[in-house]
Amino acid sequence: DHHEIIEQLNDDLKKLGELSNELFVQLDEMLEKCGLELKELINKEHLDSINNNILIANIFNSLRMVLKIKTTDLIDKVSKTEQLLKQDANYKFMTSETKGLYRNIITKKSKSSSEYDYACKLIERSGKSGKHIGFYLLKGVNYNLRSKIYIISIILLTIAISALLSFVTLDYWWLSFVLLLVPISELVIQFLNKILLKFNACKPLPKIDFSKGIDKINSTMVVIPTIVKDVKKIDKMFELLEKYYLANKSNNLFFTLLGDCSESNVLELDIDKELSDYGREVSENLNRKYGKKIFSFV
Repeated sequence: DHHEIIEQLNDDLKKLGELSNELFVQLDEMLEKCGLELKELINKEHLDSINNNILIANIFNSLRMVLKIKTTDLIDKVSKTEQLLKQDANYKFMTSETKGLYRNIITKKSKSSSEYDYACKLIERSGKSGKHIGFYLLKGVNYNLRSKIYIISIILLTIAISALLSFVTLDYWWLSFVLLLVPISELVIQFLNKILLKFNACKPLPKIDFSKGIDKINSTMVVIPTIVKDVKKIDKMFELLEKYYLANKSNNLFFTLLGDCSESNVLELDIDKELSDYGREVSENLNRKYGKKIFSFV
């Protein structure tokens, strides 16, 4: 572009200092013959440069806005299947990882029909049975059988490798066999775990999203059972429960100390009532301290 060339020439001439004055005059005369002015060309180039900078800034601002858009928010607004799945009583309260897992399973299972049609049948089936859609999406796995196969594999491989190595390590092969069992078993476990993870990828466990607090229908009570022998133990345990509460200040979350008596030959001891009354008193004091019924002693 001739505008850029002239501006570059102007910058180069300025570096010459006073020697450039005569050259500027000649350049002006040449441009006037072409119906142009040096000052006008330079101003136009500066304006174009400013406009380009503004355009680039707008592009980057738009990219930032796009990057801030969450995939979950986009799916919530444009996916008909997502809107349909929300008819399930629990789905809308689940974590984004769980929703993503459900959608991926629906995509895989709906090869012969559309995802929306498959979701319709799924919601209809769930409504008739009263069960959550996850019962139909996630296959029941016989973990007992898998656990048995896993443990048997570890035992057999450990014994086989230990027996093989024991014959070539020490003269007393039985001693070598016993010494090798523990380290070989560790190696076998690590090897099997890597093989299993390679062919069976970990999947997120379906769960409810409580990041914004616990709603009333999902009220939860944290119960700590303990043997109570004296009031010091009650104070110590309620101090622990108070720390749990301060670390998880959520509505509809309650904390209870479940006290049990120590071993005795008689049914009741004189101190039992004293400990019971003291435990209730401590819990009530904490409830008054925080202005709501959170703590209990049973």
